[in-house]
Amino acid sequence: MTTRRKIHSDCVHDVWVCMRVVCDNEEETEINPSWYQNNGTPVCPECDCDMDYSRTEIDEDDNSAADSEALDDLQELMSGKEWDSDTLGEVAEIIRGSGRIIRDYSDPTFEPTLE
Repeated sequence: MTTRRKIHSDCVHDVWVCMRVVCDNEEETEINPSWYQNNGTPVCPECDCDMDYSRTEIDEDDNSAADSEALDDLQELMSGKEWDSDTLGEVAEIIRGSGRIIRDYSDPTFEPTLE
């Protein structure tokens, strides 16, 4: 049995190319899966023909997989439960598990940001 994990669609890019012999377009087109919902499959800008699916690529240079797993864990931890001080410790543990650092407020390198 194949094991699958959730990956946020913003991290997935389907790559399409135009394979028509008469077309001079050698550029690849990357499409996010949510694009299809509103647009269908891509069309070559040179020859106006449907492009051909080439491959799927997944961003892994950022923390997207760890972020997705951490968000799923946080949702499970916090949904339908009364939160208490222990919950905060569990939240911190999940965040640290995703590779992020949580600094104490008294840490001299701590710089709060206002957005």
